[in-house]
This record gives sequence, structure tokens and C-alpha cells, in this order.
Amino acid sequence: MSHELNQSILHALDMSIPAIAGYTTRARMIVENQKRAGWNPAVVTSLRQPRPAATANGAAVSHEEYGGIQYFRSDDWQLAQAVRGWGLPVFREVSEMLPFETTIRQIAQSRSSAIIHAHSPILVGYPAQRAARQLGIPFVYEIRAFWEDAAVDQKKSAAGSLRYRLTHHLETSLAQSADAVVVICEGLRNDLVARGIKAEKVFVVPNGVDTEVFAPISEDEVLRTELGFSGKTVVGYIGTFFNFEGLRYLIEAMEKLRERDDIVCLIVGYGEADKEIRRMVDELGLAQRVHFAGKVPNNKVQSYYSIVDILVYPRISRRITELVTPLKPLEAMAMGKSVLASNVGGLRELITDGHDGILFKPEDANDLAEKICYLVEREDLRRNFGLRARESMLAKRSWGDIVGRYQEVYDYAQAARPCT
Repeated sequence: MSHELNQSILHALDMSIPAIAGYTTRARMIVENQKRAGWNPAVVTSLRQPRPAATANGAAVSHEEYGGIQYFRSDDWQLAQAVRGWGLPVFREVSEMLPFETTIRQIAQSRSSAIIHAHSPILVGYPAQRAARQLGIPFVYEIRAFWEDAAVDQKKSAAGSLRYRLTHHLETSLAQSADAVVVICEGLRNDLVARGIKAEKVFVVPNGVDTEVFAPISEDEVLRTELGFSGKTVVGYIGTFFNFEGLRYLIEAMEKLRERDDIVCLIVGYGEADKEIRRMVDELGLAQRVHFAGKVPNNKVQSYYSIVDILVYPRISRRITELVTPLKPLEAMAMGKSVLASNVGGLRELITDGHDGILFKPEDANDLAEKICYLVEREDLRRNFGLRARESMLAKRSWGDIVGRYQEVYDYAQAARPCT
């Protein structure tokens, strides 16, 4: 960031910590590393932010502090509850955005913010854009995924429907109006440029990983023994069970490996596909081969990674998975683990096939089973993949280095719209 630019950045988010998700993790790492770099970030969250426990008695909380960073809340919880109960989607969403715009403007003004940096979805972006324009300061819009594509996967919308096309149009218009646009991967950048957004103002600031927190550690032998995995090769998945993660193909691959008593599967996490994959395991009689750990505490995640020999990411091929890069594989790679991933665009951006991992055909349990066997029988290759993966994360994906890219983004936005 240029020296003459006020370093106060206001990040507008749908939600933040203490809620735990990929969205909130990225936001936390951005603001914490910006603070370490000497910038002055703050966060404001929408009405969708889960209500703090401190307000359970009805008292309003206007802000919280984490890591020395102020997190301002849209604290009209009664309005938030009322809005969620309204039936008309457009009316409900407009009623969320209007008070959020006021909150953003007031906080940005009180902090003399130099830039308002909004993070998708558009329910956050539009209020932030209007607040920035009213204050005469630059507006940066960051897109992690396209909302319309996520809605299709969640069966809340259909591809090509009126709602899909309207959301697509609104996202495009918002990106066009922004002084600078940030995306997390090349797939999203290419899509926006194809929509007519100026290529020069679309910056890629990829997902990163805390390479100190996620680092190679000794295997947790106690946990391995407790789970009954001693002497076995452990294939696993750690993450959220979205439908597009394709976990059913991992279960099908385990069924094809039924005769391989030396291979077991560990699945850690939870999500919308949980019931389906548990039912599959029961119906296929794999309960002794596939272990569900459920949701585990953050301070235990590394222990589970430590006992998994091969991490599998079997995403299906959909528009959202072809365009968007996931966060979880970066954790596994930073810990020096061997990874197997489906050959979709978002995963190809992270993994170089045959160098720091292996790609398999999407939605093909036979190919996945073959690749699992290939790696199980080649411990040295797994070790080499893990070493190269760790090296790649240190060289390209450390949050401290990645966050530095925002300097170019903010300088561009400032040049495009000098503060008045």
C-alpha cells in the first residue's frame, strides 16, 4: 500500500469468526496478516452473522475483538429474526441490505476508512458499494465463488432460471462498478473477463494456508490405535460434506477395495451430504472399513491429519468446482501429506499431477480405487509427493506472502477513485 494512503481498511463480510467455515477462515487470515503488515483492518458483518452468546440475555453487542481487530456487528437481532421469517425473497433481501448499508457507512466514517473492501455475496457487496460511493472512497469487491452456482448445487435454484440469470446479472454489474475486483483463482478471473470486466482490474489473491499451524508432525499413534487403524493404510477426507465434494465416490471406491483389508477410510467433518454417505456405508456393509469422526475441535484437526496416509478430494465436475479452488487441500499439502484429487479445474490449480499429488477422473470410482491402490503400494512416492506439496505451500501459499498482494489491489483502486 502506498505510504500516502490511509491504512484503515474496512472489510464488509457476510459473517466472520467465531463462526467456522472456509469463508470465515479466509477472512480471518486476511485481516490478521494485514494487521501484522502494519495496516489497520476492521470488520463489519451482516445480519446473517450468528448472534453472539453474550447477547443471549437480550443485551446488544455492537462489536467484538479478536486478535486486536475490531469486529463490528449489525446488532439489530430482532430485525434479523423478523427478516428471516419473511416469505418474499426479494423483499427479505432488500430489507437486509438497507440497514447494513447504513451500518457500513457509519463505521467507515467513524474510522476514516480509506477503502471499503467487501467480500461476496452481493447482499454484502451492494450495501458496501453504496456506502463507499456516498463517502467518496474506493470500493473493492472480492469474489470467492458465484452465488448463483452455489444455489444450483444446494438445489435452491436451477441453472438458467430467472433467479439464476438475475443473480448472474447483479454480480456482473457489481463487479463492473467496483474500483478493483479480487478473486481467489484464475477460473473466476477468466469468467469475469469473459463477462466484459476489464482484465486489468481483476486481481487473483489465492487461498493460502498457515504454514506454521499446518506443518508436518509426528503421527498420533494413540489416536491411530484408538481408531483401530494400526498396521493399516489410512485413506481419508477432512472437510465439509457439500454435495459437490463427491464423497459418494470415495465410499464407492472403498466398496471396490473391499478385499483389501489393509486399507481403511477416515472421514472427518459434517455437512449436507452426511446422511447420504452414512446410509451408503451401512447399505454397502462398510461400517468396519469406513470410520466417521464427525466434527472435531480445531485443536485436534492436525492429529487427524497426522494419521491419514492419503487425503482424497473427489469433487464432482460442476461449474462451481471447475471455477473455484477449495481451501482444505492446502492444509493437507502444508502438512506434507500425499493427496489424490479429481481432475476438475479448481483442483488442477492447486495440484500438479504426478509432481505433488495425483489427479483422477471425476465421478469415476473405478479410477479412484485404482489410484488409491497405486499410492498404497508406493510409500516412497507418497513421501515424495508430501515433501513437494509442503515445498509448494511454503513457496506459493503462505498467508503472509499472499496478503501482500492486496497492496497492488488497493493502489489500483485508489488510483481509479482517489478519496475525496
